[in-house]
Amino acid sequence: MKSVGIIGGGINGLFSAYYLQQLGCQVTIIERGSFADGCSFGNAGMIVPSHIVPLAQPGMMAKGLRWMLSSSSPFYVKPRLSLGLLKWGYLFWKNSTEAHVKRSIPILRDLSFLSKQLFQEFNQTGAVDFNWQERGLLMLYKNAETEAEMREEAHVANAAGVEAFVLSGQDVQALEPDVQTDVRGAVFYRGDAHINPNALILGLVAHLRRNGVTILENQTVQDFGVANQSVRQVVTNENSHQFDEIVIASGAWSPLMTQKL
Repeated sequence: MKSVGIIGGGINGLFSAYYLQQLGCQVTIIERGSFADGCSFGNAGMIVPSHIVPLAQPGMMAKGLRWMLSSSSPFYVKPRLSLGLLKWGYLFWKNSTEAHVKRSIPILRDLSFLSKQLFQEFNQTGAVDFNWQERGLLMLYKNAETEAEMREEAHVANAAGVEAFVLSGQDVQALEPDVQTDVRGAVFYRGDAHINPNALILGLVAHLRRNGVTILENQTVQDFGVANQSVRQVVTNENSHQFDEIVIASGAWSPLMTQKL
């Protein structure tokens, strides 16, 4: 039986363990903190095939620079001297082109459609109750400038095969009769879905444990043992572990992990 070590217990690490365990592998997850924490546990739970336009796009650099300076914005980056941050900023700027957007849209669309399909299949197994809901997504706007942007995004989505409907303020109110709305309009993406991320993470951890996956919390990977150009050992602050294969699923910490290799 092949042994696989997964570094990182977020959504990528946990679902990697789920599928590898089904393939007959002996799986161990090493998580640096607690599962009741982090991006996978605390987020909006949106499954959004509608989000097919990459963040790096024309005009985003100027908007992003304004956002980066505001701690309440959706794109705040704490100012600091960091070569990695400077490199990331340069690559973001370099890829903020129409060609990059055009090339990325079908890739993001197909990846998102596959992700939704896998969530549907996982929900049908009944292994975890994570409140799967396919009710679509409303992107609301209140002014003419944002309306123009939203209409263009709806046009791009429909052209790529993602259903998008432009609604008036009255249409939105009719869809949500129990909420008093004050919007100019919205784009309705009927194919989007949402989940309860807290329930998914905790339920998935429990399901994996029941099915023989070893889960180690609060262990930080400090080094790797490499032999014949292959990783054979993972060294943590508590122990060392031997594996046939390694999966690095550490999110924002993955670049630091791979630097050790």
